[in-house]
Amino acid sequence: MKKLIIILMFIIPVLISYSQEQGKADLPLLSKSTLPLSNLMKMQQSSSGDTLWLYHRYDINEWKDGEFHPYLTYIFDYYTETVNIKYVIIIQYNQNKQDTTLKLNYFYDENNRITSTITQNYNSNIANQWINYKRVDQFYNLSGLDSLFVRYIWDGNDSLWEKHDSRGFSYDNNGIITIDSSCMWNGQEWEIYTGSKNDFLYNEYGNVYDWKRSFYNNSWVYDSWGFYYLTNDSTGEYNSYDIKVWVNGQWENYERWTEVVLHNWQGFTIYSPEMEHLVLQFWDNDKWIYAKKDSTIYDTLGGATTYVFLMTDNNWQLSQRYREAHNEKKLVTYITYEEYINNQWDTIWGSNHIYEYLGSIWKVMKLEEYDTTLMEWVPTYDHVLSDFTYILNTEEIETDNSSSNLQIIPNPTKNSILIKLNDESDRIKSVRVYNITGQRVLEKSFHGKRIQENLNVSSLKNGVYILTVTTKDGKTMKGKVIKE
Repeated sequence: MKKLIIILMFIIPVLISYSQEQGKADLPLLSKSTLPLSNLMKMQQSSSGDTLWLYHRYDINEWKDGEFHPYLTYIFDYYTETVNIKYVIIIQYNQNKQDTTLKLNYFYDENNRITSTITQNYNSNIANQWINYKRVDQFYNLSGLDSLFVRYIWDGNDSLWEKHDSRGFSYDNNGIITIDSSCMWNGQEWEIYTGSKNDFLYNEYGNVYDWKRSFYNNSWVYDSWGFYYLTNDSTGEYNSYDIKVWVNGQWENYERWTEVVLHNWQGFTIYSPEMEHLVLQFWDNDKWIYAKKDSTIYDTLGGATTYVFLMTDNNWQLSQRYREAHNEKKLVTYITYEEYINNQWDTIWGSNHIYEYLGSIWKVMKLEEYDTTLMEWVPTYDHVLSDFTYILNTEEIETDNSSSNLQIIPNPTKNSILIKLNDESDRIKSVRVYNITGQRVLEKSFHGKRIQENLNVSSLKNGVYILTVTTKDGKTMKGKVIKE
């Protein structure tokens, strides 16, 4: 039944007649910042008081030429008072080098609702600063609308925001969209270019009727009409849904979905390992014609296998199979789309999701997709969630080490460094060096007999690195190294 509702839940768009921007306070001034990416350094952040995991960094690596390469990096900062996102820096890579950098700045009202989002580009050619690009303002509880989004484009010549387009929504008491409309700014007023309106009728179990209008050729026209046929007044279940379309000034039959449900689907809170059947019919002049049938088996984790049958020569013929499986954490582990050809299943498309779970957080998720040319699963992306924060403008930060028990000399360096422990009773056992994307780029083990060791870093590219020292007693110390 879940599939049916997804199919039939038309996102129902409509007109806004919104001719001028509502009054609002001036936005806070945005501070200029220097980036390049080498000035971003991550250091592990520990929680205090209530444990609250805030991901400060999210890396996506793309599989190319037999290995993973940096593709996207998201770096977050939060308002400490509310834990709302202050801004997100988005870094895109090309040929393993930083190519594009965007910054999304978020602003909120006293109820912690987003009022504005400003997107900026980082321009190293113009004084190494953030340049405004676009802005979206959100307004709440307007007359006839629950929310309105107004988008602006930055006019760099006149240093002002110019209105571009807008989109408004309204919802009924059941949280369903009844109005969804989009307008363009013509320089003087808003002109609607797309939209839809929906009217719903509910009984005590849910929606049983909807009527849709769309904005077409500068006017509102009827679009579709749907009605649910209830079969059980005690549970609210139904087994049929008719859709009619408006043609030549009248409603005409279009399609009918009919189901046989062997379990109560209401709410979708827990799936039971039972089967449901969903049948599609099309209206052919004066009668209903069977076209397709789905049969779905659910498992206890929420996964499902759906078999698709097509009506051919008055017989149901097995045609396709969709499969989705979840792990014990209810996360998707794989999705496949298969066709039944010559009495066997042939995979057409699929994706595997492989998770590494560390304690209370997901650290890594790897994705594989089925390559029909190779007839095998191949890596595509891996996603790394990191509980790290970042520091901007490291050239303005003293090069003292993050641990008072550790010295790194010289720093910055060109070739090698001396790593020295201040605690004379301890000894160095191993050293690891990580780049700003969290990848280990250098590692060396020692005999655990000396208080200081030399490390050659000449092979590293210029930039900022995190150095982790493990001592003979099992202690870990961290410091930053700037390679010139």
